[in-house]
Amino acid sequence: MKKILLTIFTLTIISVNSFAQVTNLGFESWVTGNTWDTPTGWNSFNDVFGPLGITPYTISKSNTANSGSFAIRLETKSIPIAQDTFPGLAICGTMTFDLQTMDFGLKGKALNQRPSGISGFYKYAPFTLQDTAIVAVIVTKWNGYRDTLGEGYFLGTTAVNYTSFTGTVMYDPAFNGVAPDSIIIVIFSSNAPNNKAIGSVLYVDDINLIGVNFASVEQFNATEKESYGLFPNPASDVLQIQSSKITPRSTIVIYDAAGREVSNTPIVDMNTSVSLNDCTNGLYFYRISNASNQLIQAGKINVVK
Repeated sequence: MKKILLTIFTLTIISVNSFAQVTNLGFESWVTGNTWDTPTGWNSFNDVFGPLGITPYTISKSNTANSGSFAIRLETKSIPIAQDTFPGLAICGTMTFDLQTMDFGLKGKALNQRPSGISGFYKYAPFTLQDTAIVAVIVTKWNGYRDTLGEGYFLGTTAVNYTSFTGTVMYDPAFNGVAPDSIIIVIFSSNAPNNKAIGSVLYVDDINLIGVNFASVEQFNATEKESYGLFPNPASDVLQIQSSKITPRSTIVIYDAAGREVSNTPIVDMNTSVSLNDCTNGLYFYRISNASNQLIQAGKINVVK
């Protein structure tokens, strides 16, 4: 599934836990007071472009619903200021987005159960027969760094009327029996080659996480832990670090493949830049630690000059 998602964007999970549980899967609740539409508990390109005064918006509230009063409508559109085409995108969670690098950071919703799949209803009018809609789910767990426990997706083709869909979540055997702490649901209106299917329209309603007892989920109080998103990866000259919160005197140390320290940079803000001028092409490792040298996060970085 990662390859499918990466045909559109580079997605980087930056969160440890979230502040809220999964809600509004029927799209009945919408944020009001803005000139753009956003379903409660979700993020979209509207939230990226709207505050900048950029239109057209790529998602909207629709009263053409499978059940209830509303559904979500997503449309692939050209965004002139970005000189590119963007699909309608909705994320159950929150996201950061860099217009220059086209990099995403995703923050999921709290979940302490393993869904076996994702289901719902959709109808879809693709601009080209090569285009498909995507409804994807990513189940994760924080373990000093964020592990992806399982992924599932559904690819939607032409559907004139609301049609049921199901996508199976496939779990990594290395994490058998491990309970997650976070989930991300992502909806795209396009997955066409070169992402040029302007005009593809997708409606989605009544999403369900199969096998999840939502009453138990609501009793799970996720707590925010410190976490960092590193992008771009692969990187060239500069590595950007975004943090959910700052621990005083935390640092990031980068090591080469032989374990030699290449750089040591204090993290003093929510956004920190690390120079990679002393790094040649290859694989590097990083360690983020607090003032007592306790590990906060670790991982890998690819450097491509």
